[in-house]
Amino acid sequence: MKRDPKRLKRILRVRELQEETARGAWMQAQIIARQADELVEAGKENILKGLDFVRMQQEVGSISGVLNADAAIVHLQHALTQCQATAAARHREVEAAKEPWIQSRRAARGIEKLFERAVEDQRVERLHKEDQALEESVDALLTRQKNNRNTSPSA
Repeated sequence: MKRDPKRLKRILRVRELQEETARGAWMQAQIIARQADELVEAGKENILKGLDFVRMQQEVGSISGVLNADAAIVHLQHALTQCQATAAARHREVEAAKEPWIQSRRAARGIEKLFERAVEDQRVERLHKEDQALEESVDALLTRQKNNRNTSPSA
């Protein structure tokens, strides 16, 4: 079956757009996961600051300050746990978004190879036709020369 390079080129453009779209979704998922990781780190820093504040309240001897700071740390730990769960979910989304990109990339590369082969086949076919035409021209010329020798009067 002959491959039509023009048709394959159109299909290749579609596949490349699909690949680019899937790659964009994967990259967007990575950005969101990175932001979730940053929130986790900020949560950890806030807890450390809260612990420093508790120590400072203990040194000052403020029982109400210690209790309030301790309650805030419990709240921060709960928020950190939620942030960590969200970050883990975002990392799963990154992995889930990566597979469609890989698949669309493979599909595009496959069509690209088919396109390249079709162009090469077309080039070889054109060269073959040119060779045939040249051979036919040479054969016709030789036949004419032979006929001219046979029909020319002998001296």
